[in-house]
Parts: sequence; structure tokens; C-alpha cells
Amino acid sequence: MKYLFLALAWTILLAALSLMPGKSIPSFSWGSLFQWDKLGHWFFYSILVFLWGKFLQQRSSKGKIATVNLFFLLFCGILYGIALEFAQFKFIPERHFDMFDIIANIIGCFTGLYFIKLILKQN
Repeated sequence: MKYLFLALAWTILLAALSLMPGKSIPSFSWGSLFQWDKLGHWFFYSILVFLWGKFLQQRSSKGKIATVNLFFLLFCGILYGIALEFAQFKFIPERHFDMFDIIANIIGCFTGLYFIKLILKQN
């Protein structure tokens, strides 16, 4: 149950950070593709998928996760990132919708899934 607690705590932390009021960036520049913010999105969503994957592995009697569950995990992580971006835009003052944040979230979800798959192969 350790990973359930960690995964839930990380999910709540991610929502809290994503839904905090802040300043919006008014214009796009190619430099925005390489901001530290995007690295943060990648990192947080990698950890999100990894922790939920470890929870699924922990729940499994053989320490393996069915492929369908891995795809569902990936889908949920991506959907969560998109939902939080829309919530920022719609409900949080001075926050905006950023497609590049979503791309960083998606890459992070795939990275977390990659590390789960890597660990599963070692077991």
C-alpha cells in the first residue's frame, strides 16, 4: 500500500501545483519550447505514471502488469494532464492553456511508462 499512498499524494500535489493562481505568458516564442517549466511538466508526469505503475505492480500477485493496464495507465496520465490544463484555463485566474505543457506532460507519461516497463523486465 506504500505505492498507493505515494501515487495518491503525488496526484494531489500535481493538481495543487497546477491549479495555483499565477501569471500567464501572453505570447509564444520558440524559446518557450525549452523552458524549465516544460522540464518540470515532464518530470512530474514521469513520476505520476511511474508511481501508479509501481502500485499496479505491487497489487499484482506475480509482480507483472497486464499490457491493457499499462495502456490504461498511460491514457489516464495523459487525460489527467489535459484536464488540469483546461482547468487552469477555465477556472484559475492568471493561468492559461499551454499546448506545450500538454506535450511535455505526454512525454513525461511515456517516460514513466518506459521506466515501469524497464523495471518489469528486470523482475
